Amino acid sequence: TRAAREILTVGEIFVVLHRHSRGDWGEGPYHTTHEWFVEYGMRLDSHYQVRGRDVLVTTEPTSRLRPRRDFTTVFLFAEYHRVHGLE
Repeated sequence: TRAAREILTVGEIFVVLHRHSRGDWGEGPYHTTHEWFVEYGMRLDSHYQVRGRDVLVTTEPTSRLRPRRDFTTVFLFAEYHRVHGLE
């Protein structure tokens, strides 16, 4: 997202994307295990700390019929909550 690009360096974004793609779902209070989500093609969320900021990486399924995940987004955690009305 624009906010993530403004705050995080390209290297920091690469690191969290790499961790997420390798099945390292992160740490912190929002961390969950995703084996079931992977198997059934559900959205994957990872939570990381980068320089004291909460970063959320989400990979959305494109279809529930075919468990493909074609796009991933890096959010600042506060931004994600604001965008989705979770504040």
